[in-house]
Amino acid sequence: MPTPIALRFSVASSDGKRSMAWRVWTGDRRPSDEVYVAPRHMAGDLKFSAHLSGYAQIGPTQRMRTRLSADDRYALSRTQLDPVHGGVVLRLVFHRSELRPRQANTDELTIDLYDDEEALLLLVMVGPLPGDLPQGCRTVGSVARRSTEPVYLVATWLLDRSNQGRACSQKSLRC
Repeated sequence: MPTPIALRFSVASSDGKRSMAWRVWTGDRRPSDEVYVAPRHMAGDLKFSAHLSGYAQIGPTQRMRTRLSADDRYALSRTQLDPVHGGVVLRLVFHRSELRPRQANTDELTIDLYDDEEALLLLVMVGPLPGDLPQGCRTVGSVARRSTEPVYLVATWLLDRSNQGRACSQKSLRC
């Protein structure tokens, strides 16, 4: 089965609570080398984007910028990533206390927040993954890019139920 160019996902606990739906994508009809991430129902207004040049930002979409005043059209956050070596381009934290009762959409990947986890760290990564992921990390999905390595979603627990430690060494994942 070919790697998709878009993936919808949410984080869910065993009691049926889940995060809002999110979307990661690389193009509309064909993959591009850009990476986009947004809450699914906000993707037309606000998104994270990472470009092959290494430029990345969180900000309003073109559609939203046309409705804003000139002073409000700028990105909320900008950074320069390493375009050659890749690595983590975005970190999302899903805390158990923020999950709500919600039905999953049929086209939505469910990422489990295990019973002994208090918070899940989801890493959006580009470039090749290390041969063996560190203990506590798991690849939960991928999205195709046009001419480079896919985008990977790597999940790990950030806090266990006693609020202790990180499972996955960020250094080993080029964070």
